Amino acid sequence: MIASLLIMFVGCSNTDSNDTKKGYDDKVANSAEITGPGVEGYVKKQTSNRGFLLEVTKDHQMFDTGTLIHVGVDEETMLDELEVGQNVSVWYGGPILESDPPKIKGLKIEIKDSEN
Repeated sequence: MIASLLIMFVGCSNTDSNDTKKGYDDKVANSAEITGPGVEGYVKKQTSNRGFLLEVTKDHQMFDTGTLIHVGVDEETMLDELEVGQNVSVWYGGPILESDPPKIKGLKIEIKDSEN
């Protein structure tokens, strides 16, 4: 009985896992590991959950399921200058969620010149 109580106590008291994960996210966002854009495409539409749908160019396709990827951001100000149809490069970090459409966490968004 004491052993099972100790196991429950240790399992329930491990609340710092979210803090560790948050620290990892901060490290990725500020890390020199991110050296260039991971995906490029055109803004299809902005979404209501701090993000936008990106229609990925053929050179940057990640999945066979389609050309759309949802890019979510932590700061809504990153979306202020985005307009539908703009060509953008997106640096991202963390896992790629294989939902429909796939989801990534955008760390930096660069609007490309339309003349290119």
